[in-house]
Amino acid sequence: MNDLFTGLYDKYIADTALVAAITGFYNTEAPPKAVFPYIVFQMIINTPDLDSSNNWENYTLQFNIFDNSRSADTIGAIYELLKGDTASGTGFDYFDLIVDNYTTVAMVRQSARLLRVDKIWQYNVLYELLSTYTGEVATAQYCGNFYNLLGIY
Repeated sequence: MNDLFTGLYDKYIADTALVAAITGFYNTEAPPKAVFPYIVFQMIINTPDLDSSNNWENYTLQFNIFDNSRSADTIGAIYELLKGDTASGTGFDYFDLIVDNYTTVAMVRQSARLLRVDKIWQYNVLYELLSTYTGEVATAQYCGNFYNLLGIY
């Protein structure tokens, strides 16, 4: 899981426009005195899945953009940077996230919701990340155990 968080942070650092637009990119929780605007990301769900050839890791990731501007213009612009431009490799939409020992199959934005609570704008953006483990050990062990189980019957 730390490799996933490192991959997300590395992607953020490489996106100079996004870095310039916000004051911080925090894992799970911003510090108490964080300066607006900033983004908090977190893993909401991780569902492992095995089949005969792959060890899948399916994640639901949430990015929360926070801003205290009077209008939604700033947070809207940051949301566009978060989505990015697939053709130029910016943002997170369909990005081939680099995570050690995994291959990204898809990173797909599922939903986005803009709301304002106590004069703070918040954009909640959900992504689904599908990845497969690239190491041979897990798949080989799964297949070996699976065939051993079949041999019992």
